Formats: sequence, structure tokens, C-alpha cells
Amino acid sequence: MLAGLSVDYVVRLEQGRGPRPSSQVVAALAQALRLDDDDRDLVFRLAGYEPPHNGRIQMVVRRSVLRLLDRMSDLPVLVLSAKGDVLAWNPLAAALQGDMSAWPRHRRNLIWQRFLGSSRCQVALNAGEDDAAARASVGTLRAAQARYPRDPDLVRMIEELRRGSSRAPPKRRHLISCG
Repeated sequence: MLAGLSVDYVVRLEQGRGPRPSSQVVAALAQALRLDDDDRDLVFRLAGYEPPHNGRIQMVVRRSVLRLLDRMSDLPVLVLSAKGDVLAWNPLAAALQGDMSAWPRHRRNLIWQRFLGSSRCQVALNAGEDDAAARASVGTLRAAQARYPRDPDLVRMIEELRRGSSRAPPKRRHLISCG
């Protein structure tokens, strides 16, 4: 109950009869069982996932958030990581943004798509609005970098944006900045 899973589902997992649990299910079980970091990491590895690390951006959506997402049928909703990764979405968001499941998982990032992707993930009425949205995207990355300075995926993405985007300025104290 604490993990938000049915007893039948947990029994099937224990007996190896169920499907491979998602990383969200593994996280919910580890939290419900109040596992310490070593035991939590073991459970993630046994399930075939890389365990979450301190100082890294969380890429697991809690089950309770997924339930909320399912209930929001009249609004387009995306669940994003601290660096703009699209972790979950509802059908209206897919109708508005396109089929995000078709994007490779490592490219399911709105900021990367804005600056380097073919879809360019931008909705702007004019150049000024587009510039403001680009600045907000850069601000999101600055905030993520301040909070997670050693997250390797974030560092890699920032370097890729610097190399590949004509809108990215030269390196300045390891931060992306605008104008």
C-alpha cells in the first residue's frame, strides 16, 4: 500500500511472474521498504536499472505523480527533470508537442530540442518572445548546474549545446549564458 502497488502485483514480482518493473516501481518499493542506500542500489541493479545517485538529477517519476498525470485529462501536462528531460506526459501534451516516445530517450529533452533538435520545441509569437523563452531555458540549465554541478549527463548536455548551437555563447565560468 505504501508503494501504491496492488498486493497481487507485488506477489507476481516476488514470484518472478510479472513483467519487469519500471524504475518508478522499483523506487516506490525501495522507499516503502525504507531501504538504506546500499540496499536500494542493489534492488535497482537487480531490476536492471542504474540506481539514483546523490548529486545527480532525479530521473524517476513517483507513482503518485503518474496517477495525477492520468487524472489531468483536460490539460496538456509534461513532467520534466531539473534539466528539461521529458519524463512523462499525458495524451494532450503528446497532441500538442508530438509523439515524444518516438524521440530517442537521450534526446527527450526540451532544451536540447529547442537549440539542437529538428523539432526545435518552441512556441513563440515573435522573435522577442522566442528570445525570452531561450533565456528561460538557459536559466533552467544554470539552476540545474548550480544544484547538480557533478551530474555527468547535465555536464555532457551543456557541452553539447555549447558546441552545436549557434545561440550558445563562448564558455564562461562553466555556465551557459545568454547575451
